[in-house]
Amino acid sequence: APYRKEAVMLQQGLYVADAAYFIGEDAPKMTGICDPALPKGYSFDYINGEVILSRAEVKDGCLVLPDGMKYRILVLPKLETMRPGLLRKIVKLVNDGAVVLGPAPKYSPSLQNYPYSDQEVRELAAGLWGDVDGQKVKYGKRGKGMILSGMSMEEAFELLDVKPDLQVAANDPVMFIHRTLPEGDIYFVSNQSEEPITINPAFRITGKAPELWNAIDGKSRDLKSYVQSDGVTKVPLKLCAYESAFVVFRKESNQLSKGGIEINYPIEQQLYSFSTPWTVTFDAK
Repeated sequence: APYRKEAVMLQQGLYVADAAYFIGEDAPKMTGICDPALPKGYSFDYINGEVILSRAEVKDGCLVLPDGMKYRILVLPKLETMRPGLLRKIVKLVNDGAVVLGPAPKYSPSLQNYPYSDQEVRELAAGLWGDVDGQKVKYGKRGKGMILSGMSMEEAFELLDVKPDLQVAANDPVMFIHRTLPEGDIYFVSNQSEEPITINPAFRITGKAPELWNAIDGKSRDLKSYVQSDGVTKVPLKLCAYESAFVVFRKESNQLSKGGIEINYPIEQQLYSFSTPWTVTFDAK
């Protein structure tokens, strides 16, 4: 297909997520719960103990994995148990710059090295949480990072100054996925309703101009009406019932338009009609 390169680009890149929800160690499982709930406009992943132990590191204040995935905050479940080895690793991650939200554990879920394992958990938790009890004190700095407890995700993101990755109005029936790659950023935006909608989403990206890509026919075009400020790009969009589209940021942003949605969705006009036979001649050179 003529747009094969673009199609390959859509399949590559890393999924962007703001929070990693630890699923806990209380029972074998593959997923967990989002508690506290994730506000609209953010994305998340589930993460297990083995990944935290063997693969997680900290870079620039984010929890990062070897494949490039990164998270701004690690969320612990509301459980009282955690293995000492895993808690030691979390202490190290926080000291290295990670942000962790959740209550302090009290016991080990394993009988290995019992009862000393429970004592170690309590000592490690006391050192990391300290006076952060989730009631009177809800956060504290530890090393290069922070420990949080008793906060909603809205409060945590506000404390960390993390804007929504895609901000829309509360009643906009929109879902999204964000991928990032060396060439730029790709947002898949979907209208979840049976009615056409007009929205003005704010994408958490600046310095790049938006394009609209259609995965059905391979067409792409510039979205010339957009505004960039405060670390976001606002782009007026129209989506038909259950329609989805890719909004791609890869070109340098040179000139911002102050126009409205009519610039992004101009009315098609017939420029000329061929009603008689015609010929065309190409320059031989």
